Amino acid sequence: EIMKGSVIYQDILQKGERKGEIKEGLKLVMLLLNQRFPNLEERLTNKIETLSLNDIEDLAMSLLEFKDINDLDAWLDYPEL
Repeated sequence: EIMKGSVIYQDILQKGERKGEIKEGLKLVMLLLNQRFPNLEERLTNKIETLSLNDIEDLAMSLLEFKDINDLDAWLDYPEL
């Protein structure tokens, strides 16, 4: 009980939760992308796996508008556009 109140414990807990959110976000985005664009190139997958949680969320919304794999490739080069 005392541990739960410590700053270090809270920091570790938050980092773990964040990693879990990223992992689940990646899982969903990869599922959607593989459905839309089967056999994604490894270089694209590698780029996706380095995204922050915010970028993963943005990608999830943006992929609805992608016409082809080139749109994904361009987005990964410039996710802030």
